[in-house]
Amino acid sequence: MSDTEQKNAVQDAREAELIPAPAAAPAVQPKKPLLSSAKHIIDRTLAPLKGADTAKMIEEFTSEVSLVAEGLSEDQERISRLIDNVAAQQTTFENDVESRLDDVKSDLKANEKRFKELESKLSKVEKLVQEKKIKKVEGWTGFVRALTWLVGVAAVAWIVVTILNKVM
Repeated sequence: MSDTEQKNAVQDAREAELIPAPAAAPAVQPKKPLLSSAKHIIDRTLAPLKGADTAKMIEEFTSEVSLVAEGLSEDQERISRLIDNVAAQQTTFENDVESRLDDVKSDLKANEKRFKELESKLSKVEKLVQEKKIKKVEGWTGFVRALTWLVGVAAVAWIVVTILNKVM
């Protein structure tokens, strides 16, 4: 600000009663005309509103808005990075889940194949058990026959031993 502008600003501030006037000897002021007095009152009332510091206030407002905008920009960048990180993690998790799902599917197929193999083996074993039951019935009869022959041979041997003992 130039010297003149500064003096005008100080004068305006004094008029607006922002800065008290220096104590001076009471002087008799000449009476001002009524119209200039009303203008002076209106100017004093509007001075704080329109003021000489309008440019300064605009500059302060602009700097504060710029500061807020910079902060919002930084927040937006940080949020953008967080979103990118979350998206990357989600992609990794999705790939991991897909991989595990594929593994489970392949395990399921292998288990189904193994189940079918075991089922066919079980049916073969059941057929063999049925055949052995039939053979067991025949085998029991064969066992009784073999036992009968064994008892017969033992009886004949006993008879022969008894006769030999008596004869000798």
